[in-house]
Amino acid sequence: MIRLDWNLDRSMLLATLILVCVGLVMVFSASIPTSQAKFHSPHFLFYRQLAWAAIGVFVFLLVVQMRLQWLACRWVVATALVATYILLALVFTQSPINGTQRWLHAFGVSFQPSELAKLTTILFLSYYLSREPDLRERPFLHLLRIAVPVVPMLALIVFEPDLGSVVILLVIVLLYLFLAGFPLLKLALAGAAVLPILVVVVLTSPYMLNRIRTFMAPDADPRGIGYHINQSLIAMGHSGFWGLGLGESTQKLYFLPEPHTDFIFAVVGEELGFLGCLAVVALFGYLFCRGIKAAIQNPVPMFNWLGLGLITLIMIEVLINTSMVISLGPTKGIPLPFISMGGTSLLINLLAMGVVINFSREYAE
Repeated sequence: MIRLDWNLDRSMLLATLILVCVGLVMVFSASIPTSQAKFHSPHFLFYRQLAWAAIGVFVFLLVVQMRLQWLACRWVVATALVATYILLALVFTQSPINGTQRWLHAFGVSFQPSELAKLTTILFLSYYLSREPDLRERPFLHLLRIAVPVVPMLALIVFEPDLGSVVILLVIVLLYLFLAGFPLLKLALAGAAVLPILVVVVLTSPYMLNRIRTFMAPDADPRGIGYHINQSLIAMGHSGFWGLGLGESTQKLYFLPEPHTDFIFAVVGEELGFLGCLAVVALFGYLFCRGIKAAIQNPVPMFNWLGLGLITLIMIEVLINTSMVISLGPTKGIPLPFISMGGTSLLINLLAMGVVINFSREYAE
């Protein structure tokens, strides 16, 4: 199953590893105050992320070299779906953290099953569409067949609650249907049917409603529900072209809450400036362009879909996170891939990127 063959897109591999290194440097810088306050060690959180990075890079390089034909097997897709359902259900046996139940905890390690659900959904959709290439005939039957395995995952994630992951999954499903030629009118009707459900979920969830209110009027309550986004904007406002310098952020000093996780891009902006932010975004853009090319040129139909889905997932998370940090979108618990602290996110994104680079093997220039 493993072949030592480096005839692949090595520029994508290098760009991915550079982003991981940038992430480690920024976590090192951004996590010091929180790590000292919570764990009485300035580098505790960094060492934890470093351990996850070591595991993730090992998995990444392993996947890059593996033969992935087994991913197209029906039993693999079915097993992935069942395992994801079980893990998503098990989170409700855990004690809530900040009013949410999103993580499984064992032996001092936390794992977020909703991250795995994104990969499982993409794997299932890729398998289905590679065997049902024309969705124009009996479209609602196809929609039902897709909804049966996907809706239970969405429901479990809604009850965690984790609306950000739900939105990402819905966007991926709609994108797949659009690219597969699903009739646009019927696709719009399907989207319209889902919208009232999302509205009800938001209206019945105080924390989600507060996030929408904050997005609509970030200055309305700068010391209350608007505190987080306002501190993020202050950090970005400090940046200038060159930034304050690595390690020199002032907002990470207990002003910007949890600066090493979802809002780490604000610390990147404050310390590395517009130039640093531009470099990070450019690396992601390069990965996206090369990843799309690798996916399209692969001769296996399922791998076309799988590569497109995985690289698009990473870019959706990049767009959501960066827009959130500069108040172009509501606050959501979506980390910046490869950069934000979070072991599950880093591992899952490295796994996804490893698959995409694997598909580039025979087309590397």
